[in-house]
Amino acid sequence: RNRRPSATPTTPTVPSPGFPERGPEPAAALTFVLQALHAVLTNTGGAQRDVTSLALVPDAVLRFLFDLAGPPHVGPVRETAAKCLGLLTRAPPQLSTAVALYGARLQALRRDADHRQFAAYARAAVVWHFGFGDEVAAAATLQYLRDQAQAMPRMERRVLRVEVCQTLDKVFRRLLRGDEWAAFTATGGPRLEDLWASFGAIYSAAFRWSRRTRHAPFCLDLCATLVCLGDAAFYRKRAPEAVSALV
Repeated sequence: RNRRPSATPTTPTVPSPGFPERGPEPAAALTFVLQALHAVLTNTGGAQRDVTSLALVPDAVLRFLFDLAGPPHVGPVRETAAKCLGLLTRAPPQLSTAVALYGARLQALRRDADHRQFAAYARAAVVWHFGFGDEVAAAATLQYLRDQAQAMPRMERRVLRVEVCQTLDKVFRRLLRGDEWAAFTATGGPRLEDLWASFGAIYSAAFRWSRRTRHAPFCLDLCATLVCLGDAAFYRKRAPEAVSALV
C-alpha cells in the first residue's frame, strides 16, 4: 500500500550570507547605518562648516545614496538617504553630481510607473543646497531648474506633480533672497536670463496643471509663490491670472 508522507517537519533552509531581498531586519540595519553616516556628515567640516572634506567623498557614495533615496526602498531608508545626500550637496561638486544623476533619471521617465516612482527623488531634492555663491553651485542650480522646466509638460501623475510643486516652492523661497541672490542679479547676463526662462516655464506648467480640480491647490500655491518672487515684468504679466485663479 501507498504510505502517507511523514508529518515530520523539514529542516529549515539556512539563509545565505548578506541581506535577504525582503524583510524588516535589513531595512532596519540599513537605516541604522545611514543614521550613523548622517551624524558623520553633519559634523564634517567642524563649526566653520568647511565643505572641502565633503568634496572628497567618492562619487560612488553619492550614487549609492541617490539610489537609496527612491523605490523600492522603504520610507525610513529613503528619508535618511535623502538627508545624507542633502548634506553632501553642501559641497558644490557633489551638488553638480547629484543634479546630473537627477537629470538623467528624469529624462529616462517613460512608463506610468516610472513617473510615480520618481516622486521620491523629486521630494529628496528639497534638502539639496542650491545656491549662487559658487560658480559650480550656480551652474548646477540652473541645470536643475532647466531640467525641471523641460520635463514638467510630460508629467501627468498627481503624486509626482505634488512633490515637484512643493519642492520647487521651497527651493525658490530659499534661492531668491539674501546676499547671494542680490549678487547674482546684480551681475545680470545670460545666466540670469537662463534662470528667468526656467522660472517662467515652471510657472506656465504649474498653471496649466491647476486646471485639474484635484491638482489646483498645490499648483496654485507654487504659482502664487512665483508671482511674489518674480521681477516686476513677471508680476505685471502673471499676477492678474494667478489672482483670478486663486479667487
